[in-house]
Amino acid sequence: MASLADAGYEFAETEAGVLYPGLDDEAFGRARRELLAEALFPEVVRVPGLLTGTGGAEADLSLRKACRRAALVGAKVLVVTAPMDGADERHRVETWREAVQAVGSLGEHAARNGLSVAVGPGGEGSVAETLEEAWVLAEEVGHRAVGVAGDLGAMGEAADVAAAGSALRHVWMPLPRRYGGEAATTACLETLGDLVELGYDGRVSVFAKWSTFAERAGLLLDELKAYSKGR
Repeated sequence: MASLADAGYEFAETEAGVLYPGLDDEAFGRARRELLAEALFPEVVRVPGLLTGTGGAEADLSLRKACRRAALVGAKVLVVTAPMDGADERHRVETWREAVQAVGSLGEHAARNGLSVAVGPGGEGSVAETLEEAWVLAEEVGHRAVGVAGDLGAMGEAADVAAAGSALRHVWMPLPRRYGGEAATTACLETLGDLVELGYDGRVSVFAKWSTFAERAGLLLDELKAYSKGR
């Protein structure tokens, strides 16, 4: 996070480890004090397995605990993955209903802690395989704190960006080829410009390993800001 700050970036996006799921509250308090001394806050925290029951460290996080700790470390957005789907049509209907309830409950806990929830598509086998389906899930939940997380690399057309609209709570941008990534640079930046022109004013994270573009991070940020101000 210190390196991000030195390059001029304004926030960090991290995984669930920043919530220290294995620590009790006293130990978490000590870890939190060290974290808050960093130059940036982890304003976006990805907890993909919070609703999927995938186990691991995230299994130690209840919805209430995840939201409380996220707020305490300075987070503003909690990103989760859509739960898995049912095996057949009968179970699929039940799974969808359970997903709506789970996301709604998470939205309630998030709102009490000043957070937003961004539901990302879970891919094949989930109740929301695509951004559009994640949007439908968020719409059915109908909670002001719940929206979706979108990947600019999958929103190649302005219409795709517009369709997500006000439901977008967080956006990832793949690393452009000019800076060492694999995404087409012009298309990627133009999609970012479309997003801004359509009214998005939330956070955008570069989804790449820091080491891949660290030496050119400042140049990338300048270009991102130029497109964020409109073309």
